[in-house]
Parts: sequence; C-alpha cells; structure tokens
Amino acid sequence: DPPVFGGGNPPAQSNDSTPTFVFSGELSATFECSLSTGADAFGPCTAPFTAASQPEGVYAFKVRATDQAGNVGPAATRSWTLDLTPPAAPSLVTPPALVTNDATPTFAFTGEPAGTFSCSLSTGPDAFAPCTSPSTYPAQPAGAYTFKVRQTDVAGNPGAVTSRSLTIDLTPPAAAALGALGPSTGLGVA
Repeated sequence: DPPVFGGGNPPAQSNDSTPTFVFSGELSATFECSLSTGADAFGPCTAPFTAASQPEGVYAFKVRATDQAGNVGPAATRSWTLDLTPPAAPSLVTPPALVTNDATPTFAFTGEPAGTFSCSLSTGPDAFAPCTSPSTYPAQPAGAYTFKVRQTDVAGNPGAVTSRSLTIDLTPPAAAALGALGPSTGLGVA
C-alpha cells in the first residue's frame, strides 16, 4: 500500500515556500520523497518532510515506501500550487461623494476572483474586518473618514490597500437671513 497522508499538509494552493508534508506507512519501512514541477526525483526522506524553499509553481509531492524485504510500494501523491504573488489592489467601483450627507456610506469594489476582502472605515487607526462588496456601513457621526479595502488571495497573499477619503457632513446650512428693507425707491403704482 502507498503511504498515507496525515493532517497538517499544505492546502492545494498556498504561499508557504517551505511546506511540510505529514505521512505514514508500513512499520519499519523506509521512505523516498520527490517534490517537483516535472520529472520525479526521489530521494531518502523521513516523516514529516519539510521542503527547502521553492519558487512559485505547480508541484507534485510524492512519497513511496520500501519494506524490510526491499519491495518498493506505489507512491502517494499530493498536488500543490505555490503562489507568492499578492493580488492587485482592489478597484473602487462606486464610492460615495467626497463630501456627503449620507451617514450610511456604501462602497462597491472588485478584485481577484475567489479572494477575500477586509475593509476599514475610520476616523483614526485602521479597523479592518472581513467584508464583501458592496459594503454599507451603519449610521456614522459627522466627521472626516478614510475607507480602506484590501484583498487576500486564495493562497493567503495579502494585497495592497485601496483607500478613499470622505467627509460626512450632517449639519444643514444656516437659515438665510432676510435683511431690512431699504428706503423706498420712489417707484409706486399710480
């Protein structure tokens, strides 16, 4: 039987350039491992196996066991994509006006497919929290705000932040004052 993979192995897509693979096999068997983007290159290994730093690519990790009699078993395979490239900064699609009287601003944005977003709307330090597009915030007091959004791709790479400033102005203008009527112009109705 081929070795069996245990828990703790990298997900199918990851940004861990030195992944660890956990596996087990027949008692007293020895193992050979191969981590490659092409032809297999088996070499002696032990469980768990931690790879040396790897460049981006699509990899196949294979492990096979040899029993005490010298019989080589079939390899167990785990595919894995190493992605070290962060996503581009999200694009704001429909941001609110720079000065608005809408106390519940809505921000729509787009990014790389299948990633997750974090947003912050604050008057001070960032307060990032998971979000989706469009994001509508509950009623905010008047003030100067900064909205920020960033995306993390499926491999776990955080991207650059996109930001937008806005001012929520909830104060209506002062009532227009009517001045005193000036002297008569002498125009009258005859």
